[in-house]
Amino acid sequence: MIPPGLRRSLLHKAAALLAARPATGPVAESRAAAPFIVVGPIDTASGIGAGARHCLHELQAAGATVGGIDIGRWFLGGDRQGPVAFQDARDWTGPGTLILHMNAPLVPVALATLGRDLVSGKKIIGYCAWELPDLPPAWRAACRFMHEVWVPSAFNAEAFRRAAPRLPVTVVPHPVAAPDLPGRSPPADGRPFTVLTLFNMGSGFVRKNPLAAIRAFLEAFGDDPGAQLVVKTHHTEAYADQRSALRTAVAGRSNVRLIDHTLSRDELNRLMTGCDVLLSLHRSEGFGLPLAEAMASGIPVVATGWSGNLEFMTPDTAGLVAHALVPAADPGGPYHHPEQLWAEPDVRDAARWLRRLREHPDEARVMAERAREHILADFSAEAWLRRVRERLDLPS
Repeated sequence: MIPPGLRRSLLHKAAALLAARPATGPVAESRAAAPFIVVGPIDTASGIGAGARHCLHELQAAGATVGGIDIGRWFLGGDRQGPVAFQDARDWTGPGTLILHMNAPLVPVALATLGRDLVSGKKIIGYCAWELPDLPPAWRAACRFMHEVWVPSAFNAEAFRRAAPRLPVTVVPHPVAAPDLPGRSPPADGRPFTVLTLFNMGSGFVRKNPLAAIRAFLEAFGDDPGAQLVVKTHHTEAYADQRSALRTAVAGRSNVRLIDHTLSRDELNRLMTGCDVLLSLHRSEGFGLPLAEAMASGIPVVATGWSGNLEFMTPDTAGLVAHALVPAADPGGPYHHPEQLWAEPDVRDAARWLRRLREHPDEARVMAERAREHILADFSAEAWLRRVRERLDLPS
C-alpha cells in the first residue's frame, strides 16, 4: 500500500536510527585485518551478487580467514544463482572486517540487521557502485556508516569523492575470470550470426535500455534469418509493465528470441557459446561485469562508450557506441535524476558496428583477442589481489 519511493525512504531512516555507527580510533585508522566477513546477496543472480562471490572466492584463494553472510533473502529479493559454498560468519563477533557488497543506502540496513554484537569493533568497508555522476541524498547519508568505500571504476570514485571528501575511496575493479565456455563455432557452419544482450530487470529497465538494443539489431539486419538476436533477462515477475514492453518489442520477430527466466551459470555459459557479439546499449554502468567476462572469453563486445565500462573498454578492444548526454529520466524508477546526465546511445552507430563485425570476421577476431589479453592482464584475480593488499592485511 506504500509507494516504493516512500517505502525505501522509511526503511533507510529507520535503519539509520537502529544501526551501529562505525568504530572510531585505531579500528578506523588501521589497515583492515582478518577475519573478513563478506556480506551481500551472495547467491543472487545479480551483478552485486557476482561481486560478493568473487570477493569471497579470491580471499579464500589468498589464504585469508574469510566467511560470508548472505543477505539476499533478508531484504533484497531477486532470483537465486544457485548454492555457493562458504563458511557462515553470523556468529563471528569481535575484531575483524566487514566487506559489504550492496547499494550504499542498504549499508545501515545491513548493520542494523546484523546486530551490534557482530558489528562492534569491526572495520567496515562498503563495496558500492552508483551509476550516475553524483550520489543522491540517501547514498550521501549512508557514507557516514562506512570507514572506507571500494568502487569498481573511476567513474564511481568521482561521485563518492565529491559527496564525501573525507571518506577514503579506492578503485577496486571486479576480478574477471573467463567463463568456462565450450568450444565456440563460427557462424559459417550454418548457424545465424548471433547477437546477445542480457540484463537483470531489477537493475533498471530504462538504464539497461534493452529496447534500444532491439532497435539496433533490427536497424542492422531487419528480418534477415541469417542473423539472430537473443534477449536474456530475469527477475521479471516484479516488473509487469517492463516485461510487457519487452515482449511487445520482440513480438512477431522470427529472428529475435526472448529468454525471461533465470539460467544457471552453466546454462548461461552455453548461451554465450553461441554468441558472436555481446551488445549493451546501457545509459550508464557502474562497471559492467558481463561485458568484461565476455571480453575475457574472446567474444566481441559492442557497448555504449560512457560510464564505468570505460574502466576496461578501449577503442582498440571493443566497439564503443557514440552517444549524447541527456537528463537522466527514469519516471517511477531509481534513476530518475533529471538534474544529472546519462548517455543516450546512437542506435544507428550500434547497428553499423553490428554489420561491421558480421561483414569483417577477421577484424572482429583481432578485436576480441586484444580484449581478452587486456582483461586477463589488468583485471585478473591476481590484479585484484594486488589492489586489495594495499587496503587489507593478507597472508603473504
